[in-house]
Amino acid sequence: LQFPKSATIPITDHDRTKISKLLQRPYNQNNAQWQHQIQILLEKSVKAEIEGLSKISDDFLPNTYLPNKIRYGGWI
Repeated sequence: LQFPKSATIPITDHDRTKISKLLQRPYNQNNAQWQHQIQILLEKSVKAEIEGLSKISDDFLPNTYLPNKIRYGGWI
């Protein structure tokens, strides 16, 4: 999912610490897709909070994003 640049914010040092700890958790070490997504987060050094989906359109989160996540089980 591509967020508009206006919907992203820089990650903080605190975020980097949490991300590093997240990568060390056993359930992440066995999931290459999750590790890849987390590495992208570190490389880009920006994050997008769920509220940023409203930058795409006002009803994107409740009418498109969440129903598709539930329907297709896409948790990442």
